[in-house]
Amino acid sequence: MKVLVVSGGYPSKKNPINHIFIHNQVKALQKRGIDISVLEIDVRSIRRKRKLGFFRDGFEGVTVYRMAIPCGPVPYLLPLLAKISVNYAFKKIVKTFGKPDILHAHFGEVAAWVIPIKLKYNIYLTVTEHFSKVMRMNRTKRVRLYSKKAYENADALIAVSNILRDNMRDLTNKNIVVVPNVLPTYFSFKNVKKSQNFTYMSVGNLNYGKRFDITIKAFSQINKKYPDTRLIIVGIGELEDELISLVCENNITEKTEFLGAIPNDKLPDIYSSCHCFVLPSMFETFGVVYAEAIACGIPVVATKCGGPEDFVNDSNGLIVPTDDLESVIGAMEYMYKNAKKYDGDKISVATLEKLNEERIGKSLVNIYENLFE
Repeated sequence: MKVLVVSGGYPSKKNPINHIFIHNQVKALQKRGIDISVLEIDVRSIRRKRKLGFFRDGFEGVTVYRMAIPCGPVPYLLPLLAKISVNYAFKKIVKTFGKPDILHAHFGEVAAWVIPIKLKYNIYLTVTEHFSKVMRMNRTKRVRLYSKKAYENADALIAVSNILRDNMRDLTNKNIVVVPNVLPTYFSFKNVKKSQNFTYMSVGNLNYGKRFDITIKAFSQINKKYPDTRLIIVGIGELEDELISLVCENNITEKTEFLGAIPNDKLPDIYSSCHCFVLPSMFETFGVVYAEAIACGIPVVATKCGGPEDFVNDSNGLIVPTDDLESVIGAMEYMYKNAKKYDGDKISVATLEKLNEERIGKSLVNIYENLFE
């Protein structure tokens, strides 16, 4: 069975955490014997410096075909240019990979770009939705239109969480299967010595939706009361300079460390060395970084923002309201006093039972095989 995964982003040597959740799923499918390659359609602004045009690449044993077209400032041209680019890239890919049996598009917008390929070559289309803007309170007219079109043309439709599935249901009458994101085997509990200072950790793209500003402001208050605390932030993004300035303004520069982009397989050692994970995100259709932290045995402070509600509970963390600084401060203080009460090994095992490579890979292969029945 040949599967071509199509996505708007995929990890590279330069940015190893870009859409890493898709790569983790691809690796799980590889391990189940699926002949799989990836087509990345990169439509970001020309200001995002990278190689343009079509070329073949690779990442951790996965063949990746990359098509980079700078559409950022002209979104009204994006659907047309993306479809032209997909068609051009697909013809190139068939020469080396062969005609795929299944197109697996991640995100509804990307699925809309590949519909002409599905129809022209009579290929099954599986769509996995991750996009937070599909959530009703965050949905735009444009998102509604391309999502409906993508779902109508999908032969199999997947949501990564229960709340996302519920939000998709008013856009389609088709059956929607929930298949969560996968955790690679290197995420697991390690009984290692923690840092002497109580250390909070946060991971994600440095954009507004992740609300690192709340994390920093909350930590500044915690650190005033408990000087033996530290904050580690992992990730890159457009708000990096602004967040560094915010750290300076709050006089916590010596207590806060920005680590930049860290390869996914290096994260477990960092998680394991910390005491608590914090991310007061506004919207998460899944929230893979919360799951990574729990799998490494540390409790989390999450927000009631969607996906985390599927797996964050009293045994492994706290869920607080979104956009609520005082609640985050209270949760971080609770963790300072009670983090040792969480059973790291137990919460790791419980999470990995639900999100391991074998289980998720098997679920996806079953979906693929059902297409041919």
